[in-house]
Amino acid sequence: MQRPCSTCRRDFSMRIEGNWFTAGNDWQDGSHGIEISISLPSPRETNHWFLQERVSVFTAHQTVTDRSNIQMTLPTCNASFGIVYRF
Repeated sequence: MQRPCSTCRRDFSMRIEGNWFTAGNDWQDGSHGIEISISLPSPRETNHWFLQERVSVFTAHQTVTDRSNIQMTLPTCNASFGIVYRF
């Protein structure tokens, strides 16, 4: 939520984005999963410093030859944190 005026007290703001990546037509056609990104405060604010967090969970089936092998079908998780400066 953006401030109603430039002299008003700041409210809490954030942006949450979600992306779903599809794999294709069959189980051998690449990775698929979800990626969620959170920015504090929202990039619509006039601040210059932002905290950004990105979390993703993907499963990849390009090299799976035995679908009953549990280790080859486990999802891959990734998290990244960063500070963004916008000028």
